[in-house]
Amino acid sequence: MGFLDSVKNALKGAVTAPPRTAAPEPTGAVGSPEPPATTEPGSGPPAPVFTTYTILTGDTLADIGARHGVTRDELARVNDIDEPDLIFPGQELRIPVG
Repeated sequence: MGFLDSVKNALKGAVTAPPRTAAPEPTGAVGSPEPPATTEPGSGPPAPVFTTYTILTGDTLADIGARHGVTRDELARVNDIDEPDLIFPGQELRIPVG
């Protein structure tokens, strides 16, 4: 018997699913309990909307951001750019809209 077989045998039955329990009774003020929270479609925060921009020779994040009403730091964050001064022509940026 190999080492892994002995470990497998030692652990056999050690990992089991926790027993199922009934949901706890609501606590708090006397009266009718609050209805459970539901998530309606579209009730969460709106998904961010982006437009795209292809970097041209001579562009900087600050210039691009100024033209689109976004800060240089926000453009760097949204596009996972670690070094905002190092961008390349042809690189495509996501620009937040609104």
